[in-house]
Amino acid sequence: MLTLPTYVLITPARDEAQFIELTIKSVVAQSARPIKWVIVSDGSTDGTDEIVSKYAADHPWIQLVRMPERRERHFAGKVHAFNAGYARVRDLEYEVVGSLDGDASFDQDYFSFLLRNLAEDPTLGLVGTPFKDMGGEIYDYRFVSIEHVSGVCQLFRRKCFEEIGGYVPVKGGGVDLIAVITARMKGWKTRTFTDKVCLHHRQIGTAQHDPLMARFRTGVADYALGGHPIWELSRTIYQMTRRPFIVGGLALGAGYGWALVTRVQKAVPPDLAQFRRAEQMRRLRNFFKGSHIGPAMEGPKRVSSTNRYRVQMMGLESEKVNNLKAIPVEIKWHSCMPIYASEAFLKSVGDQYGWIGGTDDSAQLRCVLPYTVIRKPGFRMVRFRVETIPLEGELDLGEERSFLNSAIEYFRSTGADMIIPSGNTAIFRTYPDGAAVAPYGTFVTDLDQTEEALMSEIRRSYRQNIRRAIAAGVQIKCGLEYLESSYCLVAETLRRSGVTFKTYSELKRTVLSLGEYVKIFVAEHDGVIQGCMVSPFSECTAYSWYTGSRPERVWGSMHLLFWEAIRQFRAMGIKHFNFQGARINPEQGSKQEGIMTFKKRFGGRLVQGYMWKYSFRPLKSIVYSVAVRILKGGDIVDQEHHKLVSK
Repeated sequence: MLTLPTYVLITPARDEAQFIELTIKSVVAQSARPIKWVIVSDGSTDGTDEIVSKYAADHPWIQLVRMPERRERHFAGKVHAFNAGYARVRDLEYEVVGSLDGDASFDQDYFSFLLRNLAEDPTLGLVGTPFKDMGGEIYDYRFVSIEHVSGVCQLFRRKCFEEIGGYVPVKGGGVDLIAVITARMKGWKTRTFTDKVCLHHRQIGTAQHDPLMARFRTGVADYALGGHPIWELSRTIYQMTRRPFIVGGLALGAGYGWALVTRVQKAVPPDLAQFRRAEQMRRLRNFFKGSHIGPAMEGPKRVSSTNRYRVQMMGLESEKVNNLKAIPVEIKWHSCMPIYASEAFLKSVGDQYGWIGGTDDSAQLRCVLPYTVIRKPGFRMVRFRVETIPLEGELDLGEERSFLNSAIEYFRSTGADMIIPSGNTAIFRTYPDGAAVAPYGTFVTDLDQTEEALMSEIRRSYRQNIRRAIAAGVQIKCGLEYLESSYCLVAETLRRSGVTFKTYSELKRTVLSLGEYVKIFVAEHDGVIQGCMVSPFSECTAYSWYTGSRPERVWGSMHLLFWEAIRQFRAMGIKHFNFQGARINPEQGSKQEGIMTFKKRFGGRLVQGYMWKYSFRPLKSIVYSVAVRILKGGDIVDQEHHKLVSK
């Protein structure tokens, strides 16, 4: 069993009364607690000390240290506060030291997750996770290297922290960045692990300034910390596509330009600035070539003899991983597979289509992944229409991730520009390295039960609505003759939410191509269709692909529609009914919450996973993302990626 390293935490806190209790509660709830946590009140006057003292009285491993009051709030002061806390733990026996902001919160396994990664790779000197600020933004790791570790929470291997000499007090900021770059200069690996996210309750850089001024000061800091002007220009252009659109990027560029013209004093020594610029230009070259942006593509690094020894020992001790290789394979669909994997469906929704398979070391085909290629002027986009399908037994997550990583390289070799989200037909258990990811799910009802059992799982009020609809004379009918009227109803339903629908000819082509593997249900009352459902199916699963309803419909008509569809598919011997799509933790009171509640109350189980996308040509991906945001408010990954949480 893996033994987690011992660790200490240090939190400089200046006037954090609004948030620090959230941080304390998060640390107290950890499955792996620190042996010591020193919270340094940096001249706080807002009640921070009283909150910390209350918890320190109950937890002797928490210690409050108070610094004298000071007027200025700057990053050098934060380092001085950190050092005051570090002095309290210097003589303790521990293996890892962490710097934690006083306005962050996270789940109970947050630190055990990071410590486990440090324990598994002795070449790692510094680790962390992405953070989500209260504006809902998360670092986009297609464009920000996962070798950068944000200062919200940084965990250092003790030897690494001692080798870099700790944090450097720089008034203008960037102390965490200097530590990260210095660690890599010393031969250590640094890594952000995107499987978890911490919440940062104050937007970065806004403790003293409004968001635009914070962007301006970030540009100034980029210059002072040795940033390359070409890199900064590229960053400015990219930031113009993020909120606040245009002006945020302009403020960033203006800050760098002002610092360049006025010759702001550099905050780092020449060797560190040179090292940083070399990294930036290497990443920029990879960016424009469409290479994967991450540790594997960052180019050669200085590695000390000690670290070479660590790498050798790690290779000897690691267990063999059964990596799967992605190759194109023949489509051999059968009715026990999802209908979205069938050639008929793929052909109807893509300009090009196929399957890629995952083979192990013995050349055995372990899984397949159906895909389509969509061509637009100047763009070639891949879309997966269903998640990875295991063929011989179950795939573990490591095998599936290795397959998806190999699939990325396969599609890169085909000249694809990007992989775009699937809509809601493919919910993956995991995702490839470097992907932009969002949590997503669906509700599934198992149909291998009696009708009585299925009805009993439905919420009581929904059962009453079903009976009301029957009593009101609502009838459920089924047939392809309802295709056109169903199309109109679905299109109108989506239009009410500001979403455009495909053309009638596109829907008709897909429905007719599926032949016997699709049903169209309508709820009718006095000759007027109240609601509809287009439901593709195969022996394993029937799907609620598209649904629509009148804004003022007979009460309970949609409940009856879903119930009758479930009942009929059960009678046909179909194994599952998939309500197809559910956003995780939708905003309270939103339409998405209402949709999720409707599906949940039919008694299905929530299946959670991920949707993701990947960029091979970053500039084209930026254009695509901006266009989709303007037209649709963003794709599903853009809209939901800020909710990324631990698996």
